[in-house]
Amino acid sequence: MAIGECLDDIITHYAKTHPTRLAEHISIPNCSFTMLHLNARSLNNKMDQLEFLLAECETKFSCIVISETWFNNFTYSPQFYLHGYNFFCSSRSDKSGGGIAVYILKELETTVMDVSLEGSDSLLVRIGESGRVVCTVLAVYRAPSGGRSAFLGDLARILPTLPSRSLVVGDLNFDLNFDNDPDSITKDFHNLMSKFGYFNTIFTPTRFGCTKDSLLDHIFCNKVDASFISFT
Repeated sequence: MAIGECLDDIITHYAKTHPTRLAEHISIPNCSFTMLHLNARSLNNKMDQLEFLLAECETKFSCIVISETWFNNFTYSPQFYLHGYNFFCSSRSDKSGGGIAVYILKELETTVMDVSLEGSDSLLVRIGESGRVVCTVLAVYRAPSGGRSAFLGDLARILPTLPSRSLVVGDLNFDLNFDNDPDSITKDFHNLMSKFGYFNTIFTPTRFGCTKDSLLDHIFCNKVDASFISFT
């Protein structure tokens, strides 16, 4: 059966949830891998909030991806470390804003590589355990001002090289809330991901505005089974 025909049966979606109720949603029996993505719009003054949120979740996420860290070459410091995690980041060297950070549990084996995606900050992270690759994560922040067609061209070259059990995670700034009548480039992005077997697991808005609600933050996966659960 094609994934698109059974998503409603195998993915449970939760409504926007107060942090004090997060734990009951995230505590999944025998869950082998957990992922959290947040858009920080500057992590410089939000580490306390991040640590509070993680405490409320009452879980140790396997991988945490933070978009828009707003780091530069001079802001890396121990203040951004999380206890029990290895920390990796990619930031802009020539201007402010943007940036991507990835936290991986220290007990997991990690290999990190820079990747080139037009108009974005990105990291490719291979995560293993006991010599076995658990999954590969492509973490991306794509600036809304970046060239979208060029970005799709770069992405089309990278996706075929990723193995099974891969995730594409981040704020990619393509609005997949199809109630907003997506433009042709957004449809091209969605079709590209589908072409290489990736399905978005986030279906509810991740950004709320005065005139419309947008779904700009994505977790795409090329391996979805009956134990998969996602929510916003």
